[in-house]
Amino acid sequence: MAVDRICNYWDWNFLHEETFFTTVAPYETGTVAVNTGATAVTGTSTVWTAAMVGRKIRFGSEKASYRISARTSDTAITLAQPYQGASNL
Repeated sequence: MAVDRICNYWDWNFLHEETFFTTVAPYETGTVAVNTGATAVTGTSTVWTAAMVGRKIRFGSEKASYRISARTSDTAITLAQPYQGASNL
């Protein structure tokens, strides 16, 4: 009860940081092509698996990540939201 009281009394927003941590090894096999505003991602020398659906993907050195909503083949996936970065062809 004391911890709850302290946490509710003080403004701790400066301690809140949104981040992520990796729970599986990064997948860095092959290359991908994705266009701005598109949800389709095409890979070359990739092997996308059904287990990757629901995970997030980042492209190159971008900070934004996108959730994988579907796997259509070993070389094609679909993003849950449209890609917002520069076209990566």
